[in-house]
Amino acid sequence: MEAVLVFGHSRITSGAIHAALDNDVPLHFFGGSDGYRGCLGNPRRHLDDLDFVLLQRQRFADSAFTLDLARSLVAARIHNQRETLRQRLRDSADLPQWQAELSALMQQLGPVTSRNQLNGYEGQASHRYLKALATCLNPPFAFHERNRRPPRDPVNALLSLGYTVLYTRTAGLIQAEGLHPRLGFYHQPHGRHATLASDLMEPFRHLVERSTWTLINRRQVTPDDFITTDAHGCRISPRGKRLYLARLAEAFARRQTTAENSHGTWFQLMRQQLKALRGALLEQQPPWFYRMR
Repeated sequence: MEAVLVFGHSRITSGAIHAALDNDVPLHFFGGSDGYRGCLGNPRRHLDDLDFVLLQRQRFADSAFTLDLARSLVAARIHNQRETLRQRLRDSADLPQWQAELSALMQQLGPVTSRNQLNGYEGQASHRYLKALATCLNPPFAFHERNRRPPRDPVNALLSLGYTVLYTRTAGLIQAEGLHPRLGFYHQPHGRHATLASDLMEPFRHLVERSTWTLINRRQVTPDDFITTDAHGCRISPRGKRLYLARLAEAFARRQTTAENSHGTWFQLMRQQLKALRGALLEQQPPWFYRMR
């Protein structure tokens, strides 16, 4: 078991909590409006290899090193966006143009000199990618732009929940691998946010996007599965949430093919990313970020 996700006002017995802590299974808590509240986990994970955490801090303080890592990470994200469009929109007359635009943005990553520039190109790529995906969304659902905190429409509500689930799973594996989740190399740190989880989930965001589009286009959810209010934005019904979490679990468990023609589930590929990152920190091997084939 990788983690336990607790939604709303669910009750957990002390015996279940002790069992989770004894087996290093983190408990992640979500509020009623799908916001992430925090994690209960075993703090020993952070203390097992203090020397390595200090090395992680030292290496991530090297701006040239982190820029190279971030460039490879963003390139993997854009590559996977391009491949997702190829698979989802193969019959669209506009596919060559959309793929060409993403390829052009990827070419511009080489000469960047700052993470802010990378953020700009990644933002442009995501905007064009989601705009292209929106063209194959079945009505009455529609997607116009990404919004959150709170999400204001069903598609954004599903994306926000999916990204949060991906983030919590990634944070748990980071701790299991002996890295500190709050020491990242691409996103800006803030508060208790697991910055490294936000970094390493980037190449896998398409799993959330594909799951969202599949759930809607197969008409497994309807507009009745969403409630919109001024105070809380758009919220997913318990039925819709169960269906969506099951769809995500299927996506995470499905074996993916990499650009290098290897195979693995999300869990295996994320572990591969983490082991490659450890090797890069130890200057033993180049980093590797997942690129789908």
